[in-house]
Amino acid sequence: SNTAPHDQQHNTHTIDMAAAGTSGPLEGPASQTSAPMAAAAPKTAAETAILGDILLNFGLSGFSNMAAAAVTNPIDVLKVKLQLDKTNNSMMQRVTNLVRDEGAAGLFTRGLPASLMREGVYGTIRLGAYDQIKSQLDHVGIPALSEGSALGKVVAAGTAGGVGAAIWSPPPP
Repeated sequence: SNTAPHDQQHNTHTIDMAAAGTSGPLEGPASQTSAPMAAAAPKTAAETAILGDILLNFGLSGFSNMAAAAVTNPIDVLKVKLQLDKTNNSMMQRVTNLVRDEGAAGLFTRGLPASLMREGVYGTIRLGAYDQIKSQLDHVGIPALSEGSALGKVVAAGTAGGVGAAIWSPPPP
């Protein structure tokens, strides 16, 4: 490290700028802290890889949930419209009238932003956290909650769903 002896005596931290491609240490208010500046950052390649895997898991979870919501949105729109339709027409007549009156694009776009927002938050957390919770249960030391057990999977799924629901729809203040 390129720290001066007086910095070590005063228990201050400096940033080794030589490693960053500049000359000399950075001194000033930021160097007066007693904690390392990059304490939250991964320190090893293994930690970086694990963090990358977790972020990839959450990202793919969110994408897959949102893609499924987009594909199934027309079915949800039809279901709600048919439930609200009080005519005595057959189901096919009601679907035909709905498409004629509102257009086929309405089946794909009506309610889609809300559905994507829900899946983008709740679905991402629920599905992304499941594997992490399931693997952490294995470290608890209770054989019934081990990663491969049915009870462990139920507990992990319920916990992940509860966390996702609490974040997506917190209780009113």
